[in-house]
Amino acid sequence: MSVTVRLMGGLGNQMFQYACGRALALRRNTSLLLDRDIYLSHDPKRKYGLDAFNIKEEFTDSSKVAHARVYREESLRFDPCILYLPDETVLQGYFQCASYWKDFKTEILSDFFLRSNSARAWASRIAATENSVAVHFRRTDNTDGSESARFHGTPRMGYYDAAMEKLGNCSYFAFSDDPQWVRENWFGGPVVEGCTPAEDMFLMSLCRHAIIANSSFSLMASLIGPYQRGGICIAPARWFLNEEAQAQSQDIVPAGYICL
Repeated sequence: MSVTVRLMGGLGNQMFQYACGRALALRRNTSLLLDRDIYLSHDPKRKYGLDAFNIKEEFTDSSKVAHARVYREESLRFDPCILYLPDETVLQGYFQCASYWKDFKTEILSDFFLRSNSARAWASRIAATENSVAVHFRRTDNTDGSESARFHGTPRMGYYDAAMEKLGNCSYFAFSDDPQWVRENWFGGPVVEGCTPAEDMFLMSLCRHAIIANSSFSLMASLIGPYQRGGICIAPARWFLNEEAQAQSQDIVPAGYICL
């Protein structure tokens, strides 16, 4: 008996999907299986990344669960029915909402402990900095003119200026998939470079506060770090350019975040 989650997307998405599946497995007192077929079959743009964390990896594939009950996420809104799905369910969706795993935060935060960290210098610097702020700029796949970029969009610099004004005298650390662009266009503090995505996730979670992009990556980093410690978390009020998706986005950013 088990719960299966079909993984897709980047590291932040994988972590949300894992957390939802893990919470359901804990409720059902069963194991969690990970279907990572999408990362093994087509040389995908995204890569499987959960192996960086302290999780128990048990893998399956789509052929082995072909006859199982599949729950396909139909909306981005929080669906409480997921909390009561039976054993032997396959979860397929993004599940980008912390409400799915809020009852099992202790276990899931432990799962997301980084197995190894070669970014100790950055970690020490952040840990020694009072009022550190992680600032995330999602650039590459949201500014390339693709259909995905037109769907998601990216916050304007005015959003970051307003967020920094709200936080005031703090020490800012920038994280991005396009560090050169950040160096050329933002002057609020050092740009963290030379780290894996999982290390960036870990370093962002060490910061006292967070200014996130419309990104599951920085949202998860703030959820497992600053948000848990009572830090100030600021998010863009507009999560999607697409109007239909935006209308479903109310449950993505938790209560307590400042939306600008």
